[in-house]
Amino acid sequence: MGKRVFRAESVYNNLMKMAKSYGCDKNALFVAAAHQYQVQQTVIERIRVEIEEEERVVVTKEYVPGAKNAYISPLIKELPKHSESANKTAATMVAIIEALGHEAADGQRLEEFKRTHPKT
Repeated sequence: MGKRVFRAESVYNNLMKMAKSYGCDKNALFVAAAHQYQVQQTVIERIRVEIEEEERVVVTKEYVPGAKNAYISPLIKELPKHSESANKTAATMVAIIEALGHEAADGQRLEEFKRTHPKT
């Protein structure tokens, strides 16, 4: 399976452009949040690959020799947790731009970004 381009990559790229145009792309808080967002997206991608490509939806465990028990992979529960965390980090990035940024010099508007990316 080829590498998929996720919406998260475009959200990240748009946030980075927005931060630069608002003059807060070098702010330590923003840089830390951006790094955290990248880490979260890497974890999410690894979970998806493990689930989809390795077909690990069901795992088996053997507590008693010869008696296998089937369970839903713990990754199924972890994916929404990491996705929610990444969404909160993206929202934090938007909040930092709002609080610490200055009016965009190149015409980009934060409100436009928020309108087109409602979950961030």
